[in-house]
Amino acid sequence: MSSPTPKLSRFRGTLEPAQIADGINAALRNARRLAEDARLQLEAERYPTALSLAALSIEEVGKVQLLRRLCAASDENSARAVWREIRSHRAKNGLWGIFEVASAGAIRLGQMAHLIDPSAEHTQLLDDLKQLGFYSDCY
Repeated sequence: MSSPTPKLSRFRGTLEPAQIADGINAALRNARRLAEDARLQLEAERYPTALSLAALSIEEVGKVQLLRRLCAASDENSARAVWREIRSHRAKNGLWGIFEVASAGAIRLGQMAHLIDPSAEHTQLLDDLKQLGFYSDCY
């Protein structure tokens, strides 16, 4: 009889500032790697995969602001709430629309606030497009 597959346990607690800085640096390195991989796929005309990897890169960059919020987590419950956002694709991908908003004339942060709303339509659109680059589906 085979033993059950071990379950990975996700961390949900608070972190020290140095650990958060390490996490931010790791996310940025990973975002850069994913963007480079997306560029390679684009050059190979593998457009769905390129888009999906670019979306993952955007999500990695989106972790930075959330990891910074862990600095303000004063207890386990507030830390858990931030970790839920870190693990939510839509909570991290909102800023992909910043170029469109800026090119339309937005110059104040208030004009861009909707970009970080994880329930905004554009966050679902990018998540759907990312999924379509990896999986077949019917729309």
